[in-house]
Amino acid sequence: MAEPAGQPEASRPAGTPGKRPGETHPAEYYTTPQVPVQEPIDPFPGRVFGDYEILERIARGGMGVVYKARQISLNRLVALKIIPGSELANPVERQRFRIEVEAAANIDHPRIVPIYEVGEHDGYYFYSMRLIEGGNLAQHMWRYREDHRAAARLIISAARGIHYAHQRGILHRDLKPANILLDSDGRPHVADFGVAKHLPVESAAAGTRRGKLSGTGASAAGQSAEVGAVDAEDPAADSQRSRPKSGELELTQVGEIVGTPSYMAPEQASGKKGVITLAADIYSLGAILYEMLTGRPPFKGPTRMATVRQVWTERPVPPRQLNPRIDRDLERICLKCLERDPQKRYPSAEALADDLERWLAGEPVIAAPATWWYRTWKWIKRRPAMAALVTATAVLTGLGLAGVTWQARLAHCQAERAWLAETALRREREKLQQQHSRWHRLQTLRCVQEALEHWRAGQLGAARRLLSQLPPEHRRWEWHWLDAEFRRAEQPFWHHPPLISIFPYAEQWWAISRDARVWVWSSLQDSVPAPRATLSLPTAHTATAGTPGEIQGAFVAQDGVLALWSQRHAAIWREWSRSPDWSWQGPAQSIAAVCSSPRRTYIAVVWQAAAKEEWWVTVYGQNSFPQLLRLPQDRPRAGNFVGEHHFCVITASGTVYLWSCNRGIWEATPWQADLPVALRHAAVAASGHFLLVQADGS
Repeated sequence: MAEPAGQPEASRPAGTPGKRPGETHPAEYYTTPQVPVQEPIDPFPGRVFGDYEILERIARGGMGVVYKARQISLNRLVALKIIPGSELANPVERQRFRIEVEAAANIDHPRIVPIYEVGEHDGYYFYSMRLIEGGNLAQHMWRYREDHRAAARLIISAARGIHYAHQRGILHRDLKPANILLDSDGRPHVADFGVAKHLPVESAAAGTRRGKLSGTGASAAGQSAEVGAVDAEDPAADSQRSRPKSGELELTQVGEIVGTPSYMAPEQASGKKGVITLAADIYSLGAILYEMLTGRPPFKGPTRMATVRQVWTERPVPPRQLNPRIDRDLERICLKCLERDPQKRYPSAEALADDLERWLAGEPVIAAPATWWYRTWKWIKRRPAMAALVTATAVLTGLGLAGVTWQARLAHCQAERAWLAETALRREREKLQQQHSRWHRLQTLRCVQEALEHWRAGQLGAARRLLSQLPPEHRRWEWHWLDAEFRRAEQPFWHHPPLISIFPYAEQWWAISRDARVWVWSSLQDSVPAPRATLSLPTAHTATAGTPGEIQGAFVAQDGVLALWSQRHAAIWREWSRSPDWSWQGPAQSIAAVCSSPRRTYIAVVWQAAAKEEWWVTVYGQNSFPQLLRLPQDRPRAGNFVGEHHFCVITASGTVYLWSCNRGIWEATPWQADLPVALRHAAVAASGHFLLVQADGS
C-alpha cells in the first residue's frame, strides 16, 4: 500500500522506547535519498466524490492516493483509492490500477482487504475498500522486537491470506510492512495488489497442492508454479472482453524490477521474465519476519541499486547475531524463507504458516534437521513434567537394573562356588561308589567261582546255597548264567519227538509233535510237567513222500479247531475229534499255512507248486468254488484271516498282502504294503495285529 502520510514516530504511544541498535525506522525504508518536494494542493478532502464524502488523506504513493471517506448511500466509513491526474496518467499506471482492483476483488479472505466498489468518476479511476484504521505494520514494527510469538502469529495470519491468493492464481510481488495493515485488534490485512501477477489457476493450484504433500521441508522442485510467459487468460478478471492481451498483464519489461528491493527475492530482483514463482512471496514474508525480529530488513543499501546488488550477491546475516534472544528454530524458519534458491524455500505459504504454528506449539519444525536428539529435545521442552517423570523413571530403572545386575552377579558367584563344591563332592562320591562297586564285583566273582567249583565237584546243593546268599542287587550276568546252568541240570529232558508248535487254549497248553500227536498240559508250574492226555492222529493224512508221518506245521483257532499239514497234505479237526472234518491234497511241493476264518466261512491253504517255484493261495468257501490267488516269488512266513472277509499273508522280504472278499468274490489283486525289514518268523492274529521276528532275532 502507499506510504503513510504522517510521520511514523507520531503513531508510537508516549513512553515507548526510541530507536534500538540495528532497528530501522520507517523513514529509512526508502532506498533513495529523500529530496524535499513541494506537494501540490490536494483538491479532494472535503469534497463529495460520487457517492463518497472524502474526509482526509490517509496515504500517498506512486500508484495513487488513499483517502478516508464516508459512503453516502450506505453511511459507512471506507478507504477510497484514486489515481491522481487520471487524464494525464500513462496506460501502464491505469493497467496496474486495474490489475490491483481485479486481483483484490476476486479474493474473499479475512486477512486480505476486501473491495467494495470499483468505478470511474470525472475521469478518475477509483475503488473503495474496507477501512483499516490501525495503521500498517511499518508503523508498529517496534512492538514485535521483543514479542517474537506475536510476530510469528502475525506472519501466520498473513501467510494464510497469501496462500489463499496463490490458490486463486494471484502472486502479490510487493509484500512489505507498509502493505500489511493492522486493525484495532492487531490482526493483519494484506493490501496493495498494484504489481500483482496473475498465474494460470491450474499451475498455482498444482504448486500449492504439491506444497501440502511435501510436508517435510524437502526440495520444493516443481512444487512452486513456474510462471514463464503468461499465455492463458487470467480467470480472476471481471470481464474477459475488456482485458488486454496476456502479454500486457506483465506491465514489466525485460530488465525492469517490480517491488521493494529490501523485501524482494533474488530471482525477482534479477528482472528476468518468467523466473518468478510463488516462492517470491514466501521470501518477502521471511524478510518481513526478519525485520520484526531484528529491527532491520535483510538487505538495505544507500541506494535502490545497491540494495538490489546485495540481494543478488549476499546472504542475510543470521538473525541471532543481531538479536541473541531469538529462538534458534524461529531463526531457521526465517532463513529457510530467505534461501537464494527458490526450491529450498517453503513449498507454499501454508507450509510456512504450519511450521510457525509448530514452533508456537513447541513441536519440531521442518526447517530444522530431522535428528532424533532434536525431536527429543523439543518433546522435553513441550512436556517438561512428562520429561521429568520419564527421566526419573529412567534413572530409577537404571539404578534398579544396576542393583539387580549386582545382585545377579553376586548370586552367580555364589552359585558358581556352590556348583564347584557340589562338583567336587559328586566326584568324591562317584569315586567311593566306584570303589564300592569294584569291591562288590570282586565278591560276586569270588562267589560265582566258588559255586562253579562246588558244581564241578558234584556238590550241587552247596553250589546252589552259595548262589542264593548273594544279594539280588549284586547278581550280574555271571550269576544268572550259572543259575540257568543249575536249573537245566535239575530238570529232565524232553525225550519225545520234537514239538513243532505250542498253543494256549482254554487255560491249557496244546503241543503238537512231528509224529502227529497232541499233548495237553493243564499246568506248567510243576518242576517236571507231564502230559495229561494224548491224541493219536491218522498217519494217512500226515504222511509225505519223503518222510511219512512228519508234520510240518499246525494251527489252533480260538474255538478249538486244529489244522495240521505236512509237505503235500492238510487236514482240519474239531476239538478231540477222531477223524478230520476237512482234508486237502494238491500238487504242492510245500505248504506254508492252513487256517480258517473266525466263523469258518472260509478255509485257506498257502502252498507252493511242485513244477514251478510259485506260491498260491487257495480259498474254499461254503457255497462257492475255490478261489486261486497268486503270490509273488517270495516265501510266506505267516498267513491268517483278519476278520471274516480278509486274508493276509506276510512274506520273508517284509511284504504284507491283503485280499478282500466282496460279496463272495475274492479280489485277484491284493493290497500291498512293504515293511522295511526282512523277516525270519511272523504271526498274524484275527484282530489284525502282527508279530514279526527280524532276521537278526529282534
